[in-house]
Amino acid sequence: MISLLAVLIKKDELQIPDPNLDKDLLTSVLEIVFGVIAVVAVIFIIISAIRYQTTIGDPAATSKLRNTIIYAAIGLTVALSAEAIIQFVIVKI
Repeated sequence: MISLLAVLIKKDELQIPDPNLDKDLLTSVLEIVFGVIAVVAVIFIIISAIRYQTTIGDPAATSKLRNTIIYAAIGLTVALSAEAIIQFVIVKI
């Protein structure tokens, strides 16, 4: 049965995916995703730092903005670490 099926299907008609193409596509998509995450985190840090400088007198606002800066920095670190780990794994595949 399998040999009959192999005879009926021509080799050129088979659409076998190229694993290198999939790796390149995955790498490109992940670079874009992690790049966007990094840009958003940096924007949050810059905006929060500017607002932090303007709200020195209000302790509640100062605390909230300080936490925003810390969380954005943690997010940036996680995104960069995730990208490095994924790049390492993709190279090893």
